[in-house]
Amino acid sequence: MSNQRARLVYVMSHHAQSDIVSYLSLLIQHVETLPFQITIVDIATQTKPWLVALQQQHPALDIIMVEAVPSVPWGIRTRMLVRVLQQLRPHVVHILADTPDVDLDIITASWLAQVPWRVASFTNVFARATTDSARPIFDWMRAKILKSLHEIIVYTTAAKTIIIDEYHVIHNTVRVIPIGIDSHTYALHAIPKRQRDEYYLNTTSPLIAAIGPFVHAKGHAVLIHAMARIWEHIPHAELLLVGDGPERAELIALAQNTSQPSQIHFMSTLQQPQLLIPLIDIFVQPSFAEAMSYQLLMAMALERPIVATAIPNISTIVESNASGLLVRPGDSEALASAIIRLWNDDPLRITISLNARTRVSQRFLLSRWQHDTVACYRARG
Repeated sequence: MSNQRARLVYVMSHHAQSDIVSYLSLLIQHVETLPFQITIVDIATQTKPWLVALQQQHPALDIIMVEAVPSVPWGIRTRMLVRVLQQLRPHVVHILADTPDVDLDIITASWLAQVPWRVASFTNVFARATTDSARPIFDWMRAKILKSLHEIIVYTTAAKTIIIDEYHVIHNTVRVIPIGIDSHTYALHAIPKRQRDEYYLNTTSPLIAAIGPFVHAKGHAVLIHAMARIWEHIPHAELLLVGDGPERAELIALAQNTSQPSQIHFMSTLQQPQLLIPLIDIFVQPSFAEAMSYQLLMAMALERPIVATAIPNISTIVESNASGLLVRPGDSEALASAIIRLWNDDPLRITISLNARTRVSQRFLLSRWQHDTVACYRARG
């Protein structure tokens, strides 16, 4: 019976973005077939729509909201979480964290609550430009808290190196598990066909698109700046930006100041982006920093030609000049040149599209990612 199952608790980061949501949604599809009673603990001031949708899809899920506004002191938030975890008495807690520098209250609470097996995934692990020598006590405390974890999951070897070198975590507690996607589901023959006019898009113009939240790290402004050069060579090219976020108004204003504002379109986040992606001619990921990108994997699986930035987590997925073209982050000229090159070279575009799908199908399997992640939930004590 369900009340005899070991309890597995997922605790959401204070800063949970769409990628963490996708990560959890895909993982639960696999975990709910295992002998766990699954509970999601969300630290927020109001219920998130995606959590409601997730519970509708998986009625057996328990969802608990811990109301803690950002102004609540760290110690109080930690005590609130300790009480929740002590009441739940989970056998395993999996913390879906943002970076090793935040969400330490969640990790501390799982430690103080004496959860038998503690796992954390860090979605954003980047080398720090400088060391904060003014906070040696904080650095010592953070290292001690991180060492309390039994398993740390990161998505690339570069992230593992940073965790070990900069955060002084023991080597054998850090596990590299690349994200995955179901390439059978995300295949052109398996996706219902749509037409551009269903999305109010021009049916004949070259369509360049980027999908992701409107935040600085995604580099949308760089792509908008690149359009000036692109229009010199591909006058009818149109740009589609799909997402929501704090920079939306700023990006719309930037687009209005271009020479062809009517050829730049904005669309809110889609529940099924896989229906739109096959209509895109060139998929662009112009990020300055990227944790994990399901949108990129999805576009590759759907055989879209890719232009992206040469940053660690993207370079792990895209092989330069094989499954995509990579450029320097923040360089609008280089970004424009790569897009123009790809559009004007049909054999290159076709080759990159096919290589992209092959790359995802062979290296980024959903089943492998799910299996390796669940392997971290080892029975203890």
